[in-house]
Amino acid sequence: MRLSLPLRRITCGDAFRIIRFRRSLSSSTHDVGRGSRCAGRWIEARDVESRDILENVSVVQEVITERESQLLVSDCEKKLKRRRYEDGHWDGVIHSFREVTAVQWSAASLEILEKVKSLLTQSRPELDGRPFLPPHVLDLSAEGYIRPHVDSVIASGDVVAGLSLLSTCVMRLTSKSDDVQSGESGTGGEVDLLLRPRSFYVLSGPARYDYAHAILPGPDVTWDGEVVSRRERRLSVVFRDALPVQASAAE
Repeated sequence: MRLSLPLRRITCGDAFRIIRFRRSLSSSTHDVGRGSRCAGRWIEARDVESRDILENVSVVQEVITERESQLLVSDCEKKLKRRRYEDGHWDGVIHSFREVTAVQWSAASLEILEKVKSLLTQSRPELDGRPFLPPHVLDLSAEGYIRPHVDSVIASGDVVAGLSLLSTCVMRLTSKSDDVQSGESGTGGEVDLLLRPRSFYVLSGPARYDYAHAILPGPDVTWDGEVVSRRERRLSVVFRDALPVQASAAE
């Protein structure tokens, strides 16, 4: 199918709609069920039983410029400079990492972060006006990785989103009904996301609650059966919406 569109500048909001439209075309021509494979440029699903997972995953490339990326990396470096790489997270999930929750940012970085966060409200209007937690900066060394896990449902709300910086990696979503510690896919299948520098991913609904997500270890980044890059140091800025007051009080 070929579409003819009038020439104009594509906005970040358009990018989300295009990604979802491409995924809907793929779903219309492939039965997303046991044994099937739905492959896209940045999202690849295997043995997925429900389309819900695909409808709640988004990846958009190049949401910020190279210059904006450099400014954010510089700001993140300042916040991390007194921290050393750790070998074990408190819950055993992250390896060879540094992290910080950043409340104060430079004026330039704040403008960039607000631009990125606006993608969430453009693609998910229900988030408009909802408070967000301070951005979380995670620094993974070239040897670092993240085991399959689901972000705490007590500490944050319905959405987990992240801006990737410095290097390429693959994020894998695995059904919680599978053996997430081994990373082996069972009844629920798995979904891979190719996260290049300056890309932005969003997980919501079943992708946030019913699937564990992980950053695969190196030394290589493999996509569609080919090595696309080496695993290098990676920075990410993670966005999470805050729990409603009544929900957090009930906990």
